Amino acid sequence: MGRAIRMGPGYFPMILAGLLALLGLIVLISGLAVPAGESHAINFAGWPWRSLALVTLAVVIFGLGIRPLGLGPSMGLAVFLSALASRKFNLLTGLASALIMVAFSWAVFIKGLGLPLPLLGPWLGGY
Repeated sequence: MGRAIRMGPGYFPMILAGLLALLGLIVLISGLAVPAGESHAINFAGWPWRSLALVTLAVVIFGLGIRPLGLGPSMGLAVFLSALASRKFNLLTGLASALIMVAFSWAVFIKGLGLPLPLLGPWLGGY
């Protein structure tokens, strides 16, 4: 990993991960803080459980699906499920967002950076 005076390849990602974790903790604490004069009981009934579950499911599906399905289908499913979490969801907008994101990620990661990611995985006849 190295030190500040002689950085190794893992130094910057570790510092960045630490800073992001700290910012996430600050956001979590400020989100759970109760203003003065209000009840100290946390009301879980007002939380958007459906949206929280869909966004979490989208991340899990992307992580588990990238190898067997490939970048295109797993990215498309993840973006569509994330769009489905919105209260203003529209089928056409969700499909368009997924298609645009798949095309953008293909252009950046596969063509631009040359990463060895298959667009279609072995389950779908690719790679």
